[in-house]
Amino acid sequence: MIKIEAKYLCCGCGACEQKCPLKCIQLVEDDEGFLYPSVDESVCVNCELCQKVCPIFNKKRSEMDALVSFAVRNPIESERMQSSSGGLFIAFAKEIIRQNGIVFGARFTENFELVHDWTDNFDQLLAFMKSKYVQSKIGRSYKIAQEFLKEGRKVLFVGTPCQVAGLYKFLNKRFDNLYTIDIVCHGVPSPGVWRTFVEAKQKEYRKFGKCKIQSIQFREKIETGWRKYSFVLNYNLDGNVVDNEERSEFNYSSWGKPFVQNLFLRPSCHQCSFKSLSSGSDLTISDFWGIENIYPLLDDDKGVSALIVNTTHGQKLFEIVPLESYRCKLQDIIENNKALVTSCDPSPYRTIFFNKYKKGESILSILKEYSDKLSLKSRIRKILKSYPYTIILLKNIKRIVSDIIALFDLNLAIILSHLFRCRCNGKHILLIPADSLSGGFGEDIMVAGFLKGCHFPVTILENKIEPYDYITERKNVVCKLGLIGYFPCLSMLNEIKRYSDLYVIGADIMDGIYTNNRLRFAALQMAHNMGVEAHITGFSIRKEPSDYFKHQIRKVSKYMKIKVRDLDSYNRMRKYVDVEYLQQTADIAFLCGKSMTSYDMEFLRWVEKTKAQSKRIIAYCPNTIQAEIMGLKQYVETQILLLRKFEEENCCIAFLYHDLRKYALGINDKQLSYMIYNYFQVNGFFIDSVKNGVELKKYIEVAEFTVTGRMHFGISGYTLQKPMFGVCYFNKFEGLQKMFGIDPMISLINYENVKNELEHVTEFMKALPRYTFFMYNHLQNVLKLAQYNY
Repeated sequence: MIKIEAKYLCCGCGACEQKCPLKCIQLVEDDEGFLYPSVDESVCVNCELCQKVCPIFNKKRSEMDALVSFAVRNPIESERMQSSSGGLFIAFAKEIIRQNGIVFGARFTENFELVHDWTDNFDQLLAFMKSKYVQSKIGRSYKIAQEFLKEGRKVLFVGTPCQVAGLYKFLNKRFDNLYTIDIVCHGVPSPGVWRTFVEAKQKEYRKFGKCKIQSIQFREKIETGWRKYSFVLNYNLDGNVVDNEERSEFNYSSWGKPFVQNLFLRPSCHQCSFKSLSSGSDLTISDFWGIENIYPLLDDDKGVSALIVNTTHGQKLFEIVPLESYRCKLQDIIENNKALVTSCDPSPYRTIFFNKYKKGESILSILKEYSDKLSLKSRIRKILKSYPYTIILLKNIKRIVSDIIALFDLNLAIILSHLFRCRCNGKHILLIPADSLSGGFGEDIMVAGFLKGCHFPVTILENKIEPYDYITERKNVVCKLGLIGYFPCLSMLNEIKRYSDLYVIGADIMDGIYTNNRLRFAALQMAHNMGVEAHITGFSIRKEPSDYFKHQIRKVSKYMKIKVRDLDSYNRMRKYVDVEYLQQTADIAFLCGKSMTSYDMEFLRWVEKTKAQSKRIIAYCPNTIQAEIMGLKQYVETQILLLRKFEEENCCIAFLYHDLRKYALGINDKQLSYMIYNYFQVNGFFIDSVKNGVELKKYIEVAEFTVTGRMHFGISGYTLQKPMFGVCYFNKFEGLQKMFGIDPMISLINYENVKNELEHVTEFMKALPRYTFFMYNHLQNVLKLAQYNY
C-alpha cells in the first residue's frame, strides 16, 4: 500500500485514490489544508496498484527534450482579454470541442472551491479560463477521462505538471485521442487556507448587509494591463453587484502577496518532481515574461503566452489551431520564467504561519502579518519610496559633492603636475583608450590597431580591462587599472610621469559626448606640464561640438599635433585650431588584424547553405543609442523594414553586435540585434559567442558588405574590403564613405527616416560590384594614412 513517509513526497494528484480497485483510499485534508491519501488497511489487499501509479515514486523522465517553442497570441482579441495571458487555453479547447471532444480543466464551484471538471460545451468554457492560484480537487477526472478515451472521443486535459503526470500514470498508456497541456507552475496554495480566506472575506463585508462573493479574478488585466494584473473580489450586497468590489494589484493583494512569497504552498512544491518539462505533457504553456526583449513588437501589455511543444502529437494539434505564433529559443522562455526549471523556496515564516492557522487565529490577520515582514534593506527602501523628495534631495547632494570632489581632484592634479618631471629614460608609451576594454568592440579594435603598428613598450590605463588575446599575445604590453576612485586625476598624475609618451585615442570621446572627456583633457595637460610628449589620435568631432570641447582643444593644441581621422572632421577642426597643429590621418582601427580563433560550426554550416542558394550575406549591427533616441519599438520596426528590403535583394543576414555594455535602454547591441534577428529566423543567423572587436572581424569576413549604425563596425568591414551601407544621421559616416569612393547619397540612410529612403537600398545594391572592385586600392591609401597616427 502507499505510505507517505514525508509530505514533500506527495503532490496530491489523486492517481492512487482513483486507481484503487477496492476504493480503500481516500484523500483526506491535513491540518495545513492539503489533501493526502489515507488507506483503510482493513480493506486493502496490498495489490500495490496505488504505488505503481504514483508519479513521484515512479518518476523516470527528467531531461528537457522540447521539440520547438514559440511566443503566441490568440488572434481574437476579446478571447485574449478574457484570458490571463495570451489566450491559448480557449483556442485549444474550442478546437477540441469542434471535433466533438471533451475538455478537462479547473473551475470554481458555487462556494469557490476549485475542482477539476470537464465540458463539451462552448458556453461553459469561460468558467475554465484564467489562472486560479489554488490547488484544484482532482476528483474522478482521470477515470472519467479514461471512459471518454475508450469511447473514442478526443480529450484535452489541462492541469499542473503533477496532475498531467498523475493522469499518464493512471492510464498507463498513450491514447492517440488524448492531448495534454500543463501550465508552468509556481506552486499550489492550500485549499484549506483558501476556503478559510473566502469565508473571512465574506464575513468582513457582512457589516454592509447580506454579503456573498459573486466572482473572483486572480488576474484581471483589462483595467491595469497584463503586467500589473489585479486580484478582484466582486460582492453581491443585498442583491446588488454594482460598484461592490475589492481590487488591488495581485502581487500586493491579500492573497497574491503571500502566494508570491511562498507562505502557504504545498510541501512537494518546494522540491517539485515535475520541473524541466518532465510531466510527459504534449504542450506546455505559460506567460511569456520578457517578451519585450525577444519580440518587442508583440508587447502590447495585453498578454503573450509561451508555448513549448514537447511531442509530435502536440505539434499536430498546435498546427491546426489558428494562433499568431513566433518561434523562439527555449532558453528565452526560461530566462524570465524560472518556475519552468526551478522549485521555489518556502517562506521563512511558513511554519509560524501554519502554526497560527492551525490554532484558528484570524486568517486575514496572519496573512497580513507574515506577508508584510520585510528585510531591513526592504524596509529602508519602502520608507524612502514614501518620501520621494528625500530621494531627489539625497541624489542632488551626492551629485554636488561628487562635482566638488572632481573639481578639487582636477585642479590640484594640474597644479602639482608643474612640480614633477618625466622620469622615463627610453621610449615607453602610456595609452589611454576611449573607454574600458570590456565589452566595447570599438575600443578593442582601436587598441589592437595601435598595438599592431607600435613596436615600443606600451602600458594601457583604464578602469576595466579584459585580458583578450590581442593584448596578452604582446610581450611588451602591460595593463593597469586606473581612472577610478574619488581622485582619478591625482592617480593619473603619479602614473603619467613614468612614461615618455601619452597617447589618448578614440573617436568622439573628447568632444563632450561622454562625461569622462574631462579626464582625457586633464591627462594631456598634466603630461605637457611634466615634459611627457602628448598625442591625440584617431579623433573626430560632430558638426557642432560642445563649448567645453572648443575651449579645451584650443588650449591643448598649442603643444601637440591633433591627428584627425577623416576629412570632414579635419575641416570642422580648422574653425578652432590652426592648420599647423592638425594632421589628417585615418582611424587607428584600420590597422587592426582579425582573430585566428575558430568559427562557430553551426554558423559555418549556415554560410555554406546560404552560398549554395546563391544569396548574398550581410553583416548587420544595430545601435542601441539610436534605439533610445527613436524609441525601441519604432526603431525595431524601421530596422525590420530596412532588412526586409535587403531580403528582396536576395540577401541573408548575419546578426552581429558591436557593444556588450548596457549604455542605452538598459540593453546592449547584442540584445538589440537578437530582438531584430527573431523576425528573420528563415534568412538570418544570430552569432551568440563574439567576445571582442577583434574576434568580431572573422564573422564580418564571410559577408559581402555591412549594414550598420556603428562606425567601427563599418571600419572593421572596410579593413576586410567589405563596403558599408550606413544607418545613421547623414553626416555621421559621410567622411568615411568618401575616403573609399562610395557615394554617401546612396550608401547612407537616415535611421529616423528609413521608410522614405528605402530606394537607397536598390541603388546601393546596383553599385555594390563597383564599390567592392575599388575597395583594394582605397584601402591601401587609407592604411598609409592610418600609419600617421604615431
